[in-house]
Amino acid sequence: MKKHISKDIFERYAAGNCTEEERAIMDGWFLNELKQNESRPGVGQLLLAKEEMWNNIKPRRNIVPLIRWASIAAVAILAILFVYKFKNNTTSKPVVEQQTVKQQGTEELKDEVLFASKVENSMVKLPDGSIVIMQKGSKLTILSAFNKKHNREVELEGKAFFDISHNPSKPFIIYSGKVRTTVLGTAFDVTAIPGDKMVMINVIRGLVEVKNIKSGRITYLKKNMQAIVDEKTDKIAQKNIDAEKELAWNHQDLEFKDISIGDAKSRLEDKFGYKISVQDPELRNATFNYSMRANESAESFIKSICAFIGASYTINHKNNTISIQPLNQ
Repeated sequence: MKKHISKDIFERYAAGNCTEEERAIMDGWFLNELKQNESRPGVGQLLLAKEEMWNNIKPRRNIVPLIRWASIAAVAILAILFVYKFKNNTTSKPVVEQQTVKQQGTEELKDEVLFASKVENSMVKLPDGSIVIMQKGSKLTILSAFNKKHNREVELEGKAFFDISHNPSKPFIIYSGKVRTTVLGTAFDVTAIPGDKMVMINVIRGLVEVKNIKSGRITYLKKNMQAIVDEKTDKIAQKNIDAEKELAWNHQDLEFKDISIGDAKSRLEDKFGYKISVQDPELRNATFNYSMRANESAESFIKSICAFIGASYTINHKNNTISIQPLNQ
């Protein structure tokens, strides 16, 4: 993965003269650097601070810098402001909360809590390889025994789309209030808004078991089916749906958080309508951080990501294919 951003991009960013693609690269770079700090910000904090400082450092049109290093100094000040602002602002929760410790005999077990951005959806990769797109403001808890002996268990508050890595020996279980959703390998979403007594499950692929833990009632869902569990009456209503329409929410603005091109490939192919080819293993596994707008074009996105990871690309609009390769090819 590319470790450094070119000085020219730094200078254009600091002067407020960079392109949207270069701005996206810098945003991803700052997020990647800051996430390694113990006081790293939540994405909501990052976006608010970024917009505030971006507006503050834009020069007036009639002001010309007297010396070249003024832009470099602005970048240094910007980086310091980022760190200072986040160390002194703890009102928002981070994307990954510090793990909570539980006691079980003499063994310490830890849960990991993931928070989606408050301003955009977030894509994350779980330890078992499953991909989750969390709707903005949602919370996902990876339970301590996740992917150990028998099960892969998480708890959800909010809304999330799951594309589960297939593993028949370890069912994937989602707890949302009194509802338990169990799968082996499939794609679906779950809506469980805190305070709402309804839990909704939509299936786009595979087979899902939905159980009301209190009543013990169970139903099974296949592709293009929906279940709504009423926690007041303990009833489960089931109907056929157009899953693609029901899942349209995950095509909104999306933050990629430590996601590789290989992980995001199918999602990007669905969004842009292009077949993406990445033959180089290192590039396919290179992770990136990026905020993709809902209306962003394929070329804009690929151009930004390739600049971030140090790669080149070719687009064949006639065949609707995109090829990503190392810079020296």
